[in-house]
Amino acid sequence: MATGSYSGSGEANSLATIKTQIAGLADNIYKAEAKTTMLSAPPSLLRGFQNAKTGQIPTITMDGLGDYSATNGYPNGAITLTWADYTLAYDRARKFNVDVVDMMTEAGQLEMGYAMGEFMRQKAIPEMDALTLASIAQRTISNQGSITSHVGHHIEYAYTPAVATFLSKITGQLTNCQVDSDKEDGYTIFVNSAYRGILENSTEYTKNRDIAAGVARLDGRISAINGQNVVYVPNALMYAKYDTYDGYTDGETAGGFTPAASGGFSVAAQIVHNDAAMTVVAHQVTKIFTPEQNQDADAYSVSFRSYFDTIVPANKRDGCAAIMVSAES
Repeated sequence: MATGSYSGSGEANSLATIKTQIAGLADNIYKAEAKTTMLSAPPSLLRGFQNAKTGQIPTITMDGLGDYSATNGYPNGAITLTWADYTLAYDRARKFNVDVVDMMTEAGQLEMGYAMGEFMRQKAIPEMDALTLASIAQRTISNQGSITSHVGHHIEYAYTPAVATFLSKITGQLTNCQVDSDKEDGYTIFVNSAYRGILENSTEYTKNRDIAAGVARLDGRISAINGQNVVYVPNALMYAKYDTYDGYTDGETAGGFTPAASGGFSVAAQIVHNDAAMTVVAHQVTKIFTPEQNQDADAYSVSFRSYFDTIVPANKRDGCAAIMVSAES
């Protein structure tokens, strides 16, 4: 039996293809499957995050309209652009080794691409969604009391969703956001999927049954409330605070995240104006290293890293609200 390294005819080309596919995999799957993509920050509003943990986002203040004068013309006004410093909180990563023997066929290479796709869907994206919503919840909690006429008005604790009250709780908080942020539209309502049935079976609105061609078609799905989009989020991703596992320490080697023992309130619903929160992904990359490049094992190495956080500027926090299942601690 001849011995030596494997060099299948299609291996080099196939591996190059897989590298190309995986390079764009994280971004494509994130855009397609993440619950919070509408909060992604426009690159034009970011400065310096690619070069350091602390970057900047702008705040613009300007004067309003005045009266035009036939004598003096236009009244002079001022526009001020200031840049505020923000430090990103999360630098998360994972590396997998795939033994070279398992990669000796094109099927093996394709399976690696599929495995990385599943990693994104099952691990990376849920964590990013959870930490995004938790960051907003934390800023919502810290914002309480900032408006003297409505202390605690953007948050409620110890509410158990019920068909008779859940919808009005959401619309009440939506109204609070609309009044205090002076923005009528552009909100996303994130609803804990554990309470989706309660919302859709609400007794607070009238349901109609559409009968076509003698067939009753019942559709109780709620995709918008008062014109604002509803997004259903798995229960595990709807807590106000999380602890993240480092992947190294005993008991944390599996990585991932878990609701924080202190402050990890269960959330029934969150309301977020799409301009009030910005998810900044300063650096996200997926890499493949060949066995020749891998110094640790005779294996292909696949690495994923995401450096990110969600920023809620202080002057926009009135566009956010939360309804907590847990009691305030």
